[in-house]
Parts: sequence; structure tokens; C-alpha cells
Amino acid sequence: MAAILVCLPCALGASAAGESKTVSMLCYNVAGLPNIDDLLGKPDAQHLTTNQTLLGQQLNESAYDVIAVQEDFNYHRYLEKGLTSYPNKTNHTGGVPGGDGLNVFARVPVYNETRTTWDSLYGVIDDGADEMTPKGILYTVLDFGDGVLVDLYDIHADAYGDAGSTAARKDNFRQLAEIIQKRGADRPVIVTGDFNASVHIGGGDGLREMLYEGCGLKDA
Repeated sequence: MAAILVCLPCALGASAAGESKTVSMLCYNVAGLPNIDDLLGKPDAQHLTTNQTLLGQQLNESAYDVIAVQEDFNYHRYLEKGLTSYPNKTNHTGGVPGGDGLNVFARVPVYNETRTTWDSLYGVIDDGADEMTPKGILYTVLDFGDGVLVDLYDIHADAYGDAGSTAARKDNFRQLAEIIQKRGADRPVIVTGDFNASVHIGGGDGLREMLYEGCGLKDA
């Protein structure tokens, strides 16, 4: 479940003249996991290189101000090739198993890129195989101009609904909430990503308690 949560302690996009702006943002799990058959060139394989190139081109035409992606692993160069209108982006950390799959493409300046791996991950081969990559949090600061700086968190939480995965995901949200609270609320906050949880249905993972109630975020 992808979502965008937001907390706005000050007016987002307020210009010096007091005029408001509209900011558009997209959260997208681009499913860039390596496909062995595709890498071997088998004719019946999913051609992820072609798909990711087309996806990048279509995202470029969408004209969102900011695009936050997850599972941007082994086909990153094909995805970004089409994103010619996005001069600002985070550094790609690599494919599976070394990369976290999290990236941001923006039409506005992006500062202070920081990556944090989850304290808890569950599942090596099964139960989401979360331990095969350093999943976690990508933090950046977006500069929308006129002195408006926004803290952006792009996350990929632990997957699956078994007891071990649910406990790990709850700890993910606990860790994220503590980081947000530690930084303070002097800037607007946006949290987006693949939560592997529903923001409307409680699943025992603490999403509402940690992020809604604990950090004052709301579903945007």
C-alpha cells in the first residue's frame, strides 16, 4: 500500500506575497527487482529494461513536481533515462542485494540526502524476503522556493502479514516516528512510500499510533 502522509506546521508554498502554490507529488513502487530470465535474455521473459524505459518516459510526461519511488533496483539507469525533466535526484544505491531501492526525482532542489536501514527486518527467502536488501528510510529536504523547505521521508516497510513481519513493520514505524520527532517540527513533513500496510485499516502494526497520533501526520 503506497501512501502520502503530511504534516504542515506552516503554509506549504506560501510566497513572499502571501500567494499559495500547488505542489504535485507521486509515490510509485516501480517493481525493479531483477528478473533472472530477463537478464539471461530468454525470449519469454518480462522485458523489464523496456518497461522501465517506458515508465520513465510516462512519468516524465506526468509533470509531477516530485516523484518518490521504491524498488528502484537493477533497472535504475533505464528508468532515469526517460526522466529528462527532473534535474534533481538522489544517488542510486545499486541493485539487489546492496541497494535499498529508494530514490527521489524532483523539479525542485533536493538537499541533505540521508539513508537509514531499519532496525528490524524479517524474512530471508520467504515472508517478503525483506532481509535480502537494506530496506529503510530515505530522507531529503525539498526546496520549493520562497524560503519553503520540506522534510521528505520515502520509506519501504517490511512486507507480508505473518507475525514476524508484522512485528518488524511495527518497529519500522516506531523507528521512523522517533527520527521525525527528534528532528522537530520547524518544517513541513511529508512521509511517503510503500508502507505494506493500510492507512485506514488497523493491522496491529502501530501505523496510526506511531505516525498519525505520535507525529501528527494525516493522510494527504
